[in-house]
Amino acid sequence: MQEELSILVQAQYPLIYLVTSEEDRAEQAVMALARSGQPARRIFSWTLTRGLVEHNDSASTTQQGTIPPQQALDFAIRQREPAIFLFKDLHPFLDGSGNPEVIRWLRDAIAQFRGTEKVIVLMSPVQQVPIELEKEVVVLDFALPNMGELNQVLSNQLLKSRSLKLAAEGARNCSRRPWV
Repeated sequence: MQEELSILVQAQYPLIYLVTSEEDRAEQAVMALARSGQPARRIFSWTLTRGLVEHNDSASTTQQGTIPPQQALDFAIRQREPAIFLFKDLHPFLDGSGNPEVIRWLRDAIAQFRGTEKVIVLMSPVQQVPIELEKEVVVLDFALPNMGELNQVLSNQLLKSRSLKLAAEGARNCSRRPWV
């Protein structure tokens, strides 16, 4: 999935729909892609509770006034630099009975993003693509980790556990030694 996502971003697809219930793992994959791609892209994530937040190496910065999805999409359109805009759980606004203004803003963003280094990634556990966007969006399923990925996670956890155990033993040994 990460390779497919990378190809779509490099090919400048303006709208990608990522279906997943593993939000943290998927977000980490998108952030890694943004940082490793050429050109490196700014990364923003949106939630209905926080609005747009820019993530960089040192901190996260909330963009004021971007809690309504329309304002967040307007902000995304106005940005000139390469960026990935990750919208989490936007699907309630896309169900037809939701807000048609959000669909219009997405269509405007798609038109503005064509041929640029900007992309919107919609991330949700539910696939909700309105008919107006069906021909504009690429849908990807963020699969569960494969055996190799699970093995890597397990190996990393074992290494961390060993390091913590050794550090704790070293601290105990230092506290037991009489000072001369």
